Amino acid sequence: ELNLIKLKKKISAGADFVFTQPVFDLAAFETWMRAVQALKVEQQVPVLASVLPITSAEQAETVQRHRLYGPLGDEVVSRISGAADARAEGVALAAETATRLRTVPGVRGINVLCGGDAALAAEVLKAAGSA
Repeated sequence: ELNLIKLKKKISAGADFVFTQPVFDLAAFETWMRAVQALKVEQQVPVLASVLPITSAEQAETVQRHRLYGPLGDEVVSRISGAADARAEGVALAAETATRLRTVPGVRGINVLCGGDAALAAEVLKAAGSA
């Protein structure tokens, strides 16, 4: 609820669009988007959902341990940690998330958080069928 109050203040202050934190929990994000829609925020500014391709077991564990972007489920950490190619698995996971996010009502685009690695972003978008 506090998040929605801050969001409304940013829009009142002149925000032209909204980038979300990386989405790892689609059910929680869908609940949040329903609240955003109830406030008609998505009619005032575009909501761009973010995905973060996690490219190593170490990164997955750090994100989970420090809750850098909110909760990261054990299933994500296990999937990345158990993969023969963590980068490819992270790209696949981010692409799956992006594909599902595109179906969430009110989401007008996907933002790939790639730390300046344009090739990584392109991999995610291509795997998601967006490139």
